[in-house]
This record gives sequence, C-alpha cells and structure tokens, in this order.
Amino acid sequence: MAAFVFSAANKVLQELGDLAYEEVRIAYGVKTELEKLRSTMGTVQLVLKDAEKKQASDENIRHWLKQLKDIFYDIEDVVDEFAAETLRAQVVNQESITQKVRHFFSASNPLAFRFRMSHRIKDVREKLDEIAAQKVRFHELVEQGIDDKSLMHKERYRDTTYSYVQTSNVIGRDEDRKKIRKTLIGFNNLTARNVSVVPIVGIGGLGKTSLTKLVYNDEQVVKHFPCRMWVCVSQNFVVSNVLKDMIKSATGEDCDKFNMEQLHKCLRDALLGKRFILVLDDVWSDDRQTWMDLMGLLEVGDSGSKVIVTTRSPQVANVMGGTNNVSTHDLKGLSPKESMSLFVQWAFGDPKAAKRHPELLEIGDEIVTKCKGVPLAVRTVGSLLYSKRDKRDWLLIKNNGIWELEQSENDILPALRLSYDEMPSHLKRCFVYCSIFPKRFEFDSEDLIQFWMAHNLIRSPNKDQDLEDVGEQYVKELWMRSFFEDFRDRGYYYTFSMHDLIHDLCLSMAQNDCSIVYSAAQEVDESVRHLSFTEFELPNGQQVPKCLSMLRNVRTITFPEVDILFQSLDNQSFVDACIPRFKYLRFLDLSNSSFEVLPSSISKLIHLRYFDISVNQRIEKLPKAVSKLQSLQTFRFSGCSELVKLPDGMRNLISLRHLTLTTQEEHLTDSGVGNITSLRSLVLAACENLENLSICTS
Repeated sequence: MAAFVFSAANKVLQELGDLAYEEVRIAYGVKTELEKLRSTMGTVQLVLKDAEKKQASDENIRHWLKQLKDIFYDIEDVVDEFAAETLRAQVVNQESITQKVRHFFSASNPLAFRFRMSHRIKDVREKLDEIAAQKVRFHELVEQGIDDKSLMHKERYRDTTYSYVQTSNVIGRDEDRKKIRKTLIGFNNLTARNVSVVPIVGIGGLGKTSLTKLVYNDEQVVKHFPCRMWVCVSQNFVVSNVLKDMIKSATGEDCDKFNMEQLHKCLRDALLGKRFILVLDDVWSDDRQTWMDLMGLLEVGDSGSKVIVTTRSPQVANVMGGTNNVSTHDLKGLSPKESMSLFVQWAFGDPKAAKRHPELLEIGDEIVTKCKGVPLAVRTVGSLLYSKRDKRDWLLIKNNGIWELEQSENDILPALRLSYDEMPSHLKRCFVYCSIFPKRFEFDSEDLIQFWMAHNLIRSPNKDQDLEDVGEQYVKELWMRSFFEDFRDRGYYYTFSMHDLIHDLCLSMAQNDCSIVYSAAQEVDESVRHLSFTEFELPNGQQVPKCLSMLRNVRTITFPEVDILFQSLDNQSFVDACIPRFKYLRFLDLSNSSFEVLPSSISKLIHLRYFDISVNQRIEKLPKAVSKLQSLQTFRFSGCSELVKLPDGMRNLISLRHLTLTTQEEHLTDSGVGNITSLRSLVLAACENLENLSICTS
C-alpha cells in the first residue's frame, strides 16, 4: 500500500506546487494553507519508504497508510476544484482567457469561492497534520528520503540465483529444454557473429530460471561448451559487477579490485578462442548501447558461443536478441496435468501419500486451476498445505483464493511485486487503476488512455507533447514490463490483455480503492472510489443498489462487459440517483444503457472528464447543463439514434479533446462543436442528415 500512497503523494505534491505558485498567487490565505499542506506531505513522504517494508508485520502501520491514502484523495479533490473553477472563469469571462491566473477570482461570487476553499484546504490540512502526527507512535520508522523509482531495496535481489537445480524438482519442462538445447548446440552458424543470444521471456514465477538451470546443466550442453558462466544480473544493473561475476564464474578468479581496463583484459583472456555459454539471468535493462558494448567484449569467443538471457520484458529480449536469427523462447504455463503433479509433490511429498486422501486431491485440483499453470504459484499453495490434512483447511484456501493468504518473500505475489516496485511512480497508479476491469478483459489502448486521463494520471514532460502520446508510451512500457500480454497493433490503437496473476497483483495493490460489482446485493467497502459492474442486472425501478447506498466518494462508474441487452432495462432511476449522489465522478460510462432523460444535475459534476452514453436508443435530447462540464475531455454519444439536437453551448466545453456523436441535425454550427479548440478527434457516426460542419482551426 505504501508504494501506492507514495505515487499518489508525488502526484499531489506536484499539483499543489503548481497551484500554490500559479493559480492562487494573490490569495494569500489560501496560499499559506497550501504551503503548510505541502510541508506536512513532504515530511510524511520521508517515512513511506520504511513503512512499506514494515507494514506486512504491523497492522497499525497498514491502518496509518490507509488513512494517508484517503486524505490524499481528499487533497486531490480540492486541487481539482481549483482547476475546475479556473476553467469556469475562462468561459464566464472569455475576454480574460489569455490572461494570467491572477484573474482567477474575478468570476461571479469570487469572495464566496475563496472563503469556502480556504476552509476546505484548512480542513484537509488539519486532518493530514493529525494523521502525520501519529507516525511518532511508530518509533521504528526511519526517514529514508524520497526515491521515485522504488520503495524496495534493490540490492537484496542481487546474486539470488545460481546454476544448480535438482532435476526431479522441475516438472513439465522437457520439451522446452529439448528445444532450447537444439538451438544451443544444433545451429552454430545462424549469424556472422561468433556469439548469438537466446532470450527466454515470461512473467515472474513462470520458471524461466529453473528451465535455464536444466539447460545449463544438461549433459550434452556441458560437453558442447568448454567454458560456462552463470550471472544473475537482476534489476540493479552495474556493468563492472556483471564483468566480475562472469570472470569469477569462468575462471574462479576474484577480481573485485580490478578497474574496468583490467576487467576487460581479464575477460578477453578467459574467453579467447573458447566456445562458451553465458547465462544472464533476470535481466531488466533495455539499454541497447550497454548491451552492444558487452557483446563486443564477448566476440573474442569461438564461433557457436551462446548467451541465454532470461527476462520478463519482451523489449529486453528484442534489444539483446534483435541482431540474431534466433527466435525468442516464450515460456508458457504448465498443463493442468503437469501443474497437478507439481502440486502433489509440494503438498504431499509423494503420489502414494496423495492417493490416501482422494477428497483433498479433488479440492486440490480446483485450487491448482486457480494457479493458471504458473509453477511458482502451484509450489506456493502446495507448500502452504503441506502436512495439513484437515479438509476445512483446504476448502478455506480454495474458497478464499491463494492471494488472500499470507505471503513470504519467495512466493508468487512478492515475485510479481518486484516488477511492480520497479516501476516509476507515474506508472504505478496507471497499473493499479486497471484492476477496475475484470479478468481476461480485452483492453483498447485508446479507451484505457482516456480512462487514465480522466483521473489525471498522465503527466506530459513538456507542453509540446500531447497527453494521448504520453499515454501510449505508458501502455507500451507496461507491455514491455510484461504487465500486458497478447499485444496487437490495430493500426490506430492497440489491444491487449492482462494475465490473471498480474490482475491479482493489480487488485492487491488497489486494496479497497477499486471494486468489481457482480450483483445489486453485493456489499462494497465504503472507502471504494472506483466501481465497475459486470454480469450485472439492475431491477427495474430500483433507485440505488444496496452496494452503492453507503458510498459518497465514487470517482468511476463503468459497465465494461455489459451486454447490449442491458438496454432492455429501464436505467432512469439508477441515473437519477447516481448523478447527484457522486459529485466527485471523473469517469462515467453509461454506454448501452437505456434512459430517456439526462438530469440537469449533471452540471454539478465539475470533476467529470469522461462521459459516455453511446448506444442509448431512447434519449432524445441532452440538457443545456452539459455545456457546464468544463473539465470534460471525452464525450461519447454515438448510436443515440433518437437524439434530434445537440445541446446549445457546446463551445463552452473548452477542455474537450475527443467527441463521438450521432445526430439528426443538418448543420452543427449552431451548437458550437466547430469552435471547440481543444478537440483532438471527432467521430461522426450515422449522421445521415449532416450537410455542413465548420471547424475552427485557430
């Protein structure tokens, strides 16, 4: 949780800085409160790193972190309200649109707004002060400074793998071993270079290292390569350390005190004229120049030398193996039979003992199915059940899921957490927000990027770069880090999915922030802020489902997999109840729904950035209140076949970047669509009567 809080704090601190020194420059009282708020947040941030390490064993620290996360959300709401007021003022006073934000309070009721916001800032600041003061109770928390890259001490993962493996402990990898062995010793002239790279790619816990150990110690491989080297690179990549480990593995010589020149000479002497095999295990760096330099040092070896690279990232595999004709070996999960065999080994010790417990084997089969063929997950849950022969223990694990259990550092969740903790803070929240979508959901990059934008998760490093382009970089980076799979280029966008185990990691990082609702009677934690409904049927006439009755701070409502038959239900009462209730909504997706009237209270959703009512075949008009959504970035109402006329004043949607519409109008000039200067995309669907569209390009 601390990693999530840390990334949230980074984002809020940056926004508070912008706000304090730009938007409220002349509001001294407000500025003073903001500066106090930033100071307290900075102090708290210093201990988050240590809190991350200690929260697993201390319930009080976990509770403290949850309080921090909640108050950071409140601070974001305050910041967003200032931004929304800035946009409103630009619309109210168009002639001031290019002026400095010092005219921020020149709109209607400026004193009332300033007074109200001053009290709100003071209120959240006092709450934060109270929470921050509680850290003195945790005397063991140490201020460790701010590290944006990771909350995990990287060095402890260095040198954690070695070349030996007990063959009998590796199940289901014979075919993979034979295929890689054939690549290593069967083809020696694939390239003009002496050395070629064999990348092995797969998610954490899939058994890349174990497979590589099998290959490395294979009798034929040992005979074929007179010189063998095993190096655990890990994420803390230092060239000199890699060279030292290679030399020590090849010669046994300790060269810790050598400089780079001496290391280069020693390595050349060790490899000159020899056919070698080098394993670089757990590679994270995709710095092409670094790897080209390293490969240059290895070229002194004899023809047919091979480098095996294990990595979680297809990008790393592409960088290191891109000059070869050797294809990447994509490691897949175990078959159900292989998974069960491995499970029996860890849960019972041997098959004979398992046969004495047929009931447990039946439950175990269901548990193994949850592991999705990932060996580390199978081994983890099997070891948890070792020596437990009470059926209730097994049912508890089956019903609660393996990720509800306490994990140790070598179990599947920490193995995947390593990838998460390695991410920069701007990617962490983007990844966590993906938990709002169900397992096996097919993502569309365009939709996901606009979802992230709605929650202000994308920050452009410079003013010349569009947020959409930055978002695409985020998507590609998450894919390169193996958080997304089945990545396909569709031309203008990408589609991809998320492995079930990655989705479990995503949910664990989200804590109670996100919830997928499967029924109207489902209980939802009152701290939930992001809701998605799937396989969900809302009874006709029901105003607010039980699951929503206690919620107030919801930011997301979406129906990502609701069938088109959802239109047959009357959703009017749901819409009428939810829109005025959830004033902090940023993302509202009511596509494929069926209601006739959009309530005028929609104008109160000043934070709303994404609004989709596509494929509503009953709604006939949109209220003028829509034009007051100055924060709106994406507006979709295509497929609304009964929509006769667009609302007046759409030119006031000054933040709108993406518009998808259906209308029966002949001209759109009166609505002001052509004057939305922030527009990046305009999609016209089934606008059969449209004759003219005038677009302002200024």
